[in-house]
Amino acid sequence: ILKRNYVHVKSSFKRDLPFTMKKSLFDLGYILDEELFYSIRLADWKGDSPGVRAEWGTEKSLIDGCRMMQAYDTLSISEAFAKEKLLRKYPFYEEGIIQLCVCYSEEGEPIGCAELYLDQNENVAKIEEVAILEPYQRKGYGSGLIKQMLNAAKQSGMESCYLVTTGSDQVKTFYEKLGFKQEEKLTTIFKYLFE
Repeated sequence: ILKRNYVHVKSSFKRDLPFTMKKSLFDLGYILDEELFYSIRLADWKGDSPGVRAEWGTEKSLIDGCRMMQAYDTLSISEAFAKEKLLRKYPFYEEGIIQLCVCYSEEGEPIGCAELYLDQNENVAKIEEVAILEPYQRKGYGSGLIKQMLNAAKQSGMESCYLVTTGSDQVKTFYEKLGFKQEEKLTTIFKYLFE
């Protein structure tokens, strides 16, 4: 119906899929991922200094961010799907509905990006698609980027911020150190129907 070459389904909150179903789907070539929902009250956010360079809202940052997003996505999904995803999101970046935030190395090279969406009606911010290139991970760039986004959300009058991430222990520790608390989890099921 949607004329897509993939299926992407999410389970309900507080409802874990039975192990036998997960195994059957895995055996059929489906990718299963646990998604964790984290949130932080921005009134509790101290707004400490991030110490990294991040930009958004400029023509240069949009170009750099799109390049980073596509490069990072190509590592985990096919290049064609990464391009399709970027084309689908680009109008939202261009109009400023979603801020594509870019993190730069000390030499001024783009090394990562993330999305920031500010819901003015609900006073809630959402951080999504956090991606730092491998050689720059565990060096403070990711946390610096998130801190700048939290500062921007707080300054914009948002009451809270949430994000969705995978269930690895390393990722959990990263967000919990920044002050996020896990709220919910669900299972995501994904498969290309034809390549």
